[in-house]
Amino acid sequence: MLLKYLNKKKMQKWLNTPNRALNQMKPVDLFYIPTGLAMVDNVLGRIEEGVYS
Repeated sequence: MLLKYLNKKKMQKWLNTPNRALNQMKPVDLFYIPTGLAMVDNVLGRIEEGVYS
C-alpha cells in the first residue's frame, strides 16, 4: 500500500485533505462509511499505478 512509503506528517495530511477523486471528501471521513475503505483503497491503487484522477 502506498501509505507505507509516506512519513507520518504526509500521511496525516493526505488523510485529512478533501480529495477530488473522492468527491471532495476527506479519506479519513470515509473510514466510517461501509464502502468508504474500498473507495480510499481504490484511489490509493490508482495513485500507485499512475492513473490518479
